[in-house]
Amino acid sequence: MELAISALEAAKESGNSNQTQSHLLAAAVVYYARPFSRGRNWSGISKKVEKFDDKALQDLHNLIKVWRDAAIAHSDEDLNDVEFIPKGAKLHFRSQEGQEHELQMAFVGEFVQRPKFPRETIQEFLRLCHFQKERMNRQSSKEKDALFEEFKKGTGNS
Repeated sequence: MELAISALEAAKESGNSNQTQSHLLAAAVVYYARPFSRGRNWSGISKKVEKFDDKALQDLHNLIKVWRDAAIAHSDEDLNDVEFIPKGAKLHFRSQEGQEHELQMAFVGEFVQRPKFPRETIQEFLRLCHFQKERMNRQSSKEKDALFEEFKKGTGNS
């Protein structure tokens, strides 16, 4: 969760650099969603921290998981626009410096347009990360204490 928070803080500070901010938001999504992703090999702590009383946090948590699975970690066709570009097609684009360029495709290609994570959610995303960090730390401490008690009972030490 700490890495997600750091990426979000950096995204807030990145100003008008859309590309940098997009990359930082994608990193934050991946870092946030990691404990809740399938295939993890640790305890089921996340199952206990995926339910929220606050509907806005629940909705954002769910959005981030979908975003991670369908738009960032994988290319779900429902969220990613794919355009096939034929050989010989001329592409016109503007560089980050504002210069106009033209390229002619030497072979068939594809262009995947990933949807952008809504920047207006950065502050709420930060609130969610801080909330989850505290909640997961509390849950982890409870589980660790319970394991220690079990260990003490098993060894006969009280």
